[in-house]
Amino acid sequence: MAIIGLVCSLVGVVVIGPFVAVYLGSRTLELNRRLRCAGQLHAIRNALLIYGSQAGNDGLPALDNLIAQGLLKRVDVTCPSATSEGSHYLIANMPTADIPDSAVIAHEPFANHHGGTNVLFNDGHITFMTAKQFQERDKSLADER
Repeated sequence: MAIIGLVCSLVGVVVIGPFVAVYLGSRTLELNRRLRCAGQLHAIRNALLIYGSQAGNDGLPALDNLIAQGLLKRVDVTCPSATSEGSHYLIANMPTADIPDSAVIAHEPFANHHGGTNVLFNDGHITFMTAKQFQERDKSLADER
C-alpha cells in the first residue's frame, strides 16, 4: 500500500511539477519586469528634474525631447512588459516643490502589466496600483478640491 502511495506521489510530481514551474517562472518574470519598470520611472523623474532646472524649460516635455537632449535613453521609456514599440510612460506633472508630494508625476498604461500599473509620485516613491485603486485615488483627490 505504501508503494502505491509513493508511486502516486512521484507521478503527481512528474506530471504537475512542470506546470507549477512554468507558472512560477512566468510570475517571477513579470515581477522582475515590474521592478525594472519602476527603475525606469526613477530615471524619468531624474531626467524631468534636470530638464526643469535648465533655463527656459517650461511645461511638460515629451519623452522624445528628453531622449533628444541626452537625458534619457530609448530603453528608459520602453516598459519591459509592453508589447508595442515606442514610449510607454505618461507624464502627468513636473516634479516640483509647488505641488503636493502625493501628486502623480508619471505612470504607464494599465495594459503593460497584468492587473495594474507603476505610479511615480512627486516625492519620488513608486507604487504599483490596480486600475480601481488609481481611479479611487483620483476620485478622492477630486472630492478634496
